[in-house]
Amino acid sequence: MLWSSNSGQSIRKERSLFAENGCLFSDAKFSADERQVGTLFRDGNLVVWELEGVNGLSTRQQDSKLFKFQFPSAEVKLFDFGANMIVGSGPQFPHLVVKRNLIAGNTDFTLYKLPREARGIEQLCFLADRLLLGYLSEGIFHLVDLGQQAPDNKLQIALEIRVPGSLIKRFAVDAQMNALALVASNGHVLLYNLPAAIQND
Repeated sequence: MLWSSNSGQSIRKERSLFAENGCLFSDAKFSADERQVGTLFRDGNLVVWELEGVNGLSTRQQDSKLFKFQFPSAEVKLFDFGANMIVGSGPQFPHLVVKRNLIAGNTDFTLYKLPREARGIEQLCFLADRLLLGYLSEGIFHLVDLGQQAPDNKLQIALEIRVPGSLIKRFAVDAQMNALALVASNGHVLLYNLPAAIQND
């Protein structure tokens, strides 16, 4: 369901996006410009909808389905919008799927194998530039640059952070891409100067 707020004082339901054929959702995200919303189903199908009207919400209670894309596995449980691309993966899927050129009918995608025989990805999120992608795998934080096509379908790791004796459980990056916060399984929160960390890695 989509909701809108009025200066933080009230919240109202705008509409519902219903699953197809009874298949349940596993994730949903807005695009960077908030004009589209993507809904990922548990069978690996991703549907991208166009939301018309002010602030990305339809004033006619009518959504427009832009395109539907089938990820290569139902184990893809997470996704995010980048700069004219969508990425997807999951905790039990040892690859990162990158679909570029977001137009209807385009089914091409690139499959990147995760480094070090990792089992999958627990969290993924594009940074504000929508080219750098952060993700957690096996308790390790990775930052990859998807701005250019990597040779040999290998991920170009810009930064990798481990916490000795602990696993990283969650991460967040500020809108200016200056600060990286990591939450470790030992209860500690670690703050990094992100530009400096990338330069010194």
